[in-house]
Amino acid sequence: MRSYLFDQAKAREEVDVRGVLGSLSERQLLWMDAGSAEDAGEVAEALGLRERTVRRIGRPSGRPFLEDFEDYFHLDVAAVRPSGAPVRVDCVVGENWVLTVHDELDLLETFEERVSGAGELGPVGAPSFLATLLDWILASYFDALGQVEVALERLDPRLIKARLPREDDALLEELVALRTTVAGLRRALAPNRTVLASLARPEFDRISTSESAARLAELVQQIDQTLDVIRSAREMVLGSVNLLIARTGQRTNDVMKILTLASIMLLPSSLLAGVLGMNFEQEFFGNSKGFWIAIAAMALLSVATLVTARLRRWI
Repeated sequence: MRSYLFDQAKAREEVDVRGVLGSLSERQLLWMDAGSAEDAGEVAEALGLRERTVRRIGRPSGRPFLEDFEDYFHLDVAAVRPSGAPVRVDCVVGENWVLTVHDELDLLETFEERVSGAGELGPVGAPSFLATLLDWILASYFDALGQVEVALERLDPRLIKARLPREDDALLEELVALRTTVAGLRRALAPNRTVLASLARPEFDRISTSESAARLAELVQQIDQTLDVIRSAREMVLGSVNLLIARTGQRTNDVMKILTLASIMLLPSSLLAGVLGMNFEQEFFGNSKGFWIAIAAMALLSVATLVTARLRRWI
């Protein structure tokens, strides 16, 4: 576990959580970031966490949730990696302390940049700090959507240039993977809206301030906007799928055009060969040059057919 103390009088500093828990003032904020439930359990008693909270921290919950206790509340939300894979984040928030617990996600490497510098968060309080953290969590969805957009930008030229059926199969698999990623982002984000809407209700005023309540309400609107962006990304993926289908259809039409033209070119020759192959006798069958005359006639008919198709812009 790593712990940071924010104070109005001095810059943020890394501290030993056991040495400051009992001496926090109203102008200070302690952030504790744990990488596992075992690490969080070490400070559970000092924070006064209920057994139910300790039991639920770090364990799969299925959906985000919010539990309110007398002196703190437990919030479970879902962040995502750039690949779109969801990651659960537990947030336990008291009056002047915040405990975050996460699995396989280093909050300190990405979120610490948002809270670096002077200790401006101390007098603001834990709920505003939580709002900043939740804002980062929503930003993780935009990062994942950015990866989807980049992948689509790289796919579209390949969709247009693809010429072989096996290329279509590979491209279709990539599009299906992107479609699955976008659907997973929506499934992970949508439940967060209900939790954040509950968090912005007046019953949490005993811990939050008017400023933090306003920020939390803005986060609910931001979730709605993010869901709209996810829907747009879904439409982009479907548009690429339609492009692939149209390109495949065009290629099929080109093949059918060539086969049809070849059939038309051979049809007069086949008719001529069929007539000459009928069981009747004519004087020109005795001419030794008749065979070559028939071949020349067939070639002439094929060339005439090809020239006509070219003039009419069929090919």
